[in-house]
Amino acid sequence: VYHRKLKFALFTDFFLQAPSMSKLYFIFKDYVYTNNIKIDILLKELYEYSVLYNNLLEANTKIKELNIIIKRLNQLDISVIRPFLLEILKMYNKNMLDKKSVLSIFSITEIYIFRRLICDLPTNALNKFYASLHRDIVKYDNSINRYLEKYIYTLLSKKDRLSFPLDKEFIKELSEKNIYSLNKKNKVYIFERFENGNTKEDKDIYSHCEDRAYTIEHIMPKKLSKIWKQELGSNYEKIHNKWLNRLANLTLTAYNSNYSNRPFSEKKNIEDGYKNSGIKLNQYIAKFDKWTLDELKERDKYLCNQALTLWEQPVTAYKPPKVEDTIISLSYNSNFFIGKEITAFIYKGTEQQVSSWVEMFEAILNSLVNFDEKIFYDIANKEDDEYGLKVYITQDSSKLREFISINNKLFIEKKY
Repeated sequence: VYHRKLKFALFTDFFLQAPSMSKLYFIFKDYVYTNNIKIDILLKELYEYSVLYNNLLEANTKIKELNIIIKRLNQLDISVIRPFLLEILKMYNKNMLDKKSVLSIFSITEIYIFRRLICDLPTNALNKFYASLHRDIVKYDNSINRYLEKYIYTLLSKKDRLSFPLDKEFIKELSEKNIYSLNKKNKVYIFERFENGNTKEDKDIYSHCEDRAYTIEHIMPKKLSKIWKQELGSNYEKIHNKWLNRLANLTLTAYNSNYSNRPFSEKKNIEDGYKNSGIKLNQYIAKFDKWTLDELKERDKYLCNQALTLWEQPVTAYKPPKVEDTIISLSYNSNFFIGKEITAFIYKGTEQQVSSWVEMFEAILNSLVNFDEKIFYDIANKEDDEYGLKVYITQDSSKLREFISINNKLFIEKKY
């Protein structure tokens, strides 16, 4: 058991270094030999993961419901989540996770990724997060017990670039976002979810959009005719600019060219119009007699309510076990701090909560600068620097890898 944990930790550390693709083979080869990893064991494990990786790429696991979710995740095209999903499949195959938990983990991952996409949160922030996520989940209590609950807790506890957008933010962004400007795969994903929901009587939206049988249709057209302007009213220009590319004004159709910029009543009642459409999205639109600001707002509300069900915010009552704090002086043997996490520090008798060593470093620096800023300038300009501090404190930020700025005149190395 210790060997397996050690090996997993080693492999995780390797991938957290994120080598470039061109150097990957050579760095990995050196890594294997440096750590004396036996080739037969390595090949066996690589083969095992390659089978699981194929399951993710082709959505061909033995669980039909899971394949549907994987196919949707592939449509979202976020590859950085795959190392974590590989571990989930591996645990399922070894009877360490049940089917229900696996389905929930994949579904919640899809919800997390999509909500972040809608809220314009960066995908590159997920790289290291998902690479070490399994290890972080286990670390709560050194077990895989309550794995699903711990996963939900981890996602919901993240802030800033890794945050899980909650309902209010998600719905606001979904309503106001320029959906039409998203890449094709993401647009198709959105309308497939709205059209099919979780029904078993689903349409193959992906294939129809791939062969261009289905396209995205603007209900209120890109170019307004005289009739459209009259129906929209005196504020037609403002309504058009605001709502044209929003979710409320978009749908799927196989007859886009037939609709063009026809008046709404014609789009609804012609032979292949909304009224006779086999697409549920259009059947809802057909219940309206006109398409003005009121109808746009009503459909927007309808779709947003559906979204809260399709991409439901997960909840958990899980809380990590409370760990007794260890208070120790920084003058202690530095090896003690390797692998340790900091929750707070005490300086001049005052305790301050922090979430990382870097945060502590910045807080201490600010305290020292406020105490006597002149000393820092003296260090930066000193010729005979016996302590070597001048390398880290300077008035030229270009000399530093990453810096903390003080009054925009003095810079201190952050990665020290």
